[in-house]
Amino acid sequence: MPESLLLDETSRITFVELQRASGLSEAEISELVEIGVFEQSTRESVTWVFSSRCISQARTALRLRDDFELNTQGVALALTYLERIRELEERLHELECQLLK
Repeated sequence: MPESLLLDETSRITFVELQRASGLSEAEISELVEIGVFEQSTRESVTWVFSSRCISQARTALRLRDDFELNTQGVALALTYLERIRELEERLHELECQLLK
């Protein structure tokens, strides 16, 4: 069971914290970083640091892997499409709010 983390949207987490919070392996997280799913919040440090939002993405990745038996590339593709759907839903909501004014 992952340790509890108290985070807000501006919080930063280390590679190890992301691994513990998500349940993904070190290799899976590294591959998702290389593919571009997880973006490091700082590239200057030797230690990888991520935004706290990556925890949600990583937990979704774990569910996709386990529920659909996807490999890392399949997980990355699914996460990319889910993120795009989320962005489009946000944009649709914004436009609907503008129409109501």
